[in-house]
Amino acid sequence: MRMVSVVVLFLSLAACTSETVESQAVEMWSGNEDCQGEFLPDPDPPRAGQTDYMVTLTDPDGAPIEGATLDIEPWMPAHGHGTRREPEVHDMGSGHYHAIIYYNMGGHWEITVEVETASMRDTFVFPQEVLE
Repeated sequence: MRMVSVVVLFLSLAACTSETVESQAVEMWSGNEDCQGEFLPDPDPPRAGQTDYMVTLTDPDGAPIEGATLDIEPWMPAHGHGTRREPEVHDMGSGHYHAIIYYNMGGHWEITVEVETASMRDTFVFPQEVLE
């Protein structure tokens, strides 16, 4: 009987502390609807530390947005801070970008991505639930 109680207690505690977060992949239109973005985190869901994002940008007609400048600002609203390290962005060509965000800690983050080309400037804002 005592062994059964210990096992039940252990399973109850494990259930209370398990971190279950759904996929944090995002596909959305930018604020002005000048471009559509797909943001795929690896790992998914993101974890504290380094998370890589494969970013794909297309215009309203579905053509890739090439040569854009992406400025990424992670923000943790509950704590009023961003990340210690600046995110990195690498242009992979054909509308594909590799972004790296270094999350300080797990929790709710809001990501702002400003996209700029010679003819367009627009912004994405989306949430990310980051695990420890």
